[in-house]
Amino acid sequence: MKRKGFFSRLLSHDIVLLVISFVIAFGVWFLINTNSDTEGSITVNDIPINIDIENDELQVFGVSDDTASVTVSGNRVMIGGITAADLSVSAGQDTAIDTAGEYTLDLSVKKASVNTNYTIDTSSLSPASITAYIDRIREAEFDIDNQIVFKVNDNHYASVALSDSSVIISGPDTIVSTIASVAVMGTIDGEQSADTLTVRRNLTFLDSTGNEVSSPYISSNIDDVTVTANIYPVMDVNLKLNMLNAPDDPPSIKLSPSTIKIAGPQDTLDEIEDDTITIGNFDYSTMTNTEVELKMDISLPTGLRNLSNDTSVTVATDLSDYVKKSITCKISSNLNSSEYRSEFNADKIEITAYGPKDVIDTLSASNISVIADFSANMSEIAEANTLSLSVPLTVTLTKSYTSCWIYGSYTADVTVSKK
Repeated sequence: MKRKGFFSRLLSHDIVLLVISFVIAFGVWFLINTNSDTEGSITVNDIPINIDIENDELQVFGVSDDTASVTVSGNRVMIGGITAADLSVSAGQDTAIDTAGEYTLDLSVKKASVNTNYTIDTSSLSPASITAYIDRIREAEFDIDNQIVFKVNDNHYASVALSDSSVIISGPDTIVSTIASVAVMGTIDGEQSADTLTVRRNLTFLDSTGNEVSSPYISSNIDDVTVTANIYPVMDVNLKLNMLNAPDDPPSIKLSPSTIKIAGPQDTLDEIEDDTITIGNFDYSTMTNTEVELKMDISLPTGLRNLSNDTSVTVATDLSDYVKKSITCKISSNLNSSEYRSEFNADKIEITAYGPKDVIDTLSASNISVIADFSANMSEIAEANTLSLSVPLTVTLTKSYTSCWIYGSYTADVTVSKK
């Protein structure tokens, strides 16, 4: 018996015969349709619109449409594979665009790929034109004003904070340049009594007359902010000074204002003794026998807010009735004389004092103690055999002269050596 050849055996399988039949049928169909004169048309959608601007400083901020559609015709088989990538739609006008403004631009379409065996129905291009806003870009930063309106209980104050203090706006120059301020606005109904009030509000762009500036072409790095209001009780407090180096029974000192209104957390207000706050030091060692008038900033403890219009206090007193006297005094040392030897470059110094005339006239060197203070230098003195220093002098008056004060601060140059 004669064996069948390879192809005879291959053709004896049903699946193989099915595949071969399909390939032959498709080939016949393709040849017939390719060479057929059967024409058809399709609509190609979502073709990107290109806008060509010759001026590099200008850019497009918004268009009425950003894609187009058009009908193409030709051999049904050939046009069946045409997509938006095979076409190019451009927007333009007869004259070059070189100034900012809103333009109506006519659209045109052309073939953009190697597949050109079809016809474009240009009359079917939709849309036929677009509106485009073209301008130079501008970027500006604005502080955010809080214009949220709400009412708090009597004798309370709201301290308001924003989650962001500024915003950056960008967009067409002609629009952004009209923005004069940025605010968070609104009204919260009712009397607020909670310790903390939190709301979130959109930003509003305003022109110089307070009207809102709104445009789809402008954008910002933030669109809204959180407004947090801490509601605090209000308190009236007296102001006072901390007196340094003061004589007995000095002339009265006038503070203007002498009281202010403050607000803050209740536990912080409770720590204020006698409803009085010390705003600073009044140091007589810096005062002479004149009429004194000076300004001092009002400094409050952390967490408190000054609700008064005054941010400083005028301090006034009259020291012109006091008399000046300068006396040369000997310098002493507070070092242990059994361990150290102190040699001053000058062992005497002139000391100036002020006091009532009948008292200051009797003041002498015997009533003044001038002691060199080495307490801040003891560690380096202990490590060195010999050391040259400049040390402060502590100057005090005896008890009979407490109605006087020492003017100025004093130092002495000294060499210290171990014995």
